[in-house]
Amino acid sequence: MYKGLLGAMIITAADRANPDDTPNDIDREFINLFMVFNENGEDEDEEGHLMHAINGTVFGNLPGLNMKKGDRVRWHFIGMGTEVDLHTPHWHGETVLHQGHRKDVVDLLPGTMTSADMTITNPGIWLYHCHVTDHITAGMIATYQVDE
Repeated sequence: MYKGLLGAMIITAADRANPDDTPNDIDREFINLFMVFNENGEDEDEEGHLMHAINGTVFGNLPGLNMKKGDRVRWHFIGMGTEVDLHTPHWHGETVLHQGHRKDVVDLLPGTMTSADMTITNPGIWLYHCHVTDHITAGMIATYQVDE
């Protein structure tokens, strides 16, 4: 898992898709992998090279989370890894609809995937991070930008 590519395949039902096969109920979608990578490789026990990352990036370097006020955004989450990979994606400035509940934090366990919908209302540059304290301090932080 630490040595190769990892990704997602999103399938949209035909009756919920635009002619280009994108979902017809949203304007944007983002896929985010929350994972503590062991840069030593999975065969080594030493934890000296752990990278607490969102899509392989740390400390606010995740590009492309741009949207506009009024956009309908679907966030897809992938949780992989080990027992340290209990993540809680959290947004400042917005909330999501997840499993029928309005919230600003989603629980993500290793080996699980989930999605949440957001309707953008607040322009600005907002913090987006894992809400686990040691994951925040180790770099599992990004920003998303909302334009007018």
